[in-house]
Amino acid sequence: MLPSNAQNIENVRKKTLTSEQAVEIFAQRNVESGFISVESNFLSKKYGVSAKTVRDIWNRKSWTEVTRPLWTAKGKELEASKVLQQLVNENGKGAGRCESDSQSEEWNILSTTSAAVERSQSRERSVLFIENRANTDVLCKPARVADTQRMVTEELLSKKRGAAEATSDTQQVEKRQKAMEHFSKGPAVKMTNSCGVASEISALLQLLVQQQKKIMDQQQQIWYIFEGHERRTLKMR
Repeated sequence: MLPSNAQNIENVRKKTLTSEQAVEIFAQRNVESGFISVESNFLSKKYGVSAKTVRDIWNRKSWTEVTRPLWTAKGKELEASKVLQQLVNENGKGAGRCESDSQSEEWNILSTTSAAVERSQSRERSVLFIENRANTDVLCKPARVADTQRMVTEELLSKKRGAAEATSDTQQVEKRQKAMEHFSKGPAVKMTNSCGVASEISALLQLLVQQQKKIMDQQQQIWYIFEGHERRTLKMR
């Protein structure tokens, strides 16, 4: 018995479909033996549902699946289409994961290979650096020895010059002392108590003290230079 027009309008308004109506639609497919022999548009108008709903019912595999909920109040698709879409999505994600795993494996292989190449190049650079350093040391060693000898020679010459200058200054001071003694003790010169003579003698004595102090300072500096050179020579050895 076909539903009345009022029933069709009510079904369209509520967007619902009873289990009995779903079974009838499923039976229409079996009776007519095929998807094309029965027009889905005709049945959709007959039962007040969409043609897609009719086709979804036909795609159900068993009578048990036909009696499942077919339509919701919000107009969602059939559960069969949801399940199918879910399977498609899962398969797609699985394929994506497989592809991602494959890409990750390739990336790991490339990373491992790149790291191995980098380590090899680093070792080669280290070996070259060591060889270059050794060659540089061999080439520079004679130059360093020559520089050391030159420094020693210059310091020794400087020390000799300083000693000669100190000796010359000492001799000059001794000559002045002898001249002053001769001047003070000579019979041709009469020592007086005048201020002019006393001040001249005092100035000469101060000059003598300054010269002696200068000589002592130079000797001390020569000793410091010689002692520092000896320490550097011991360290280099």
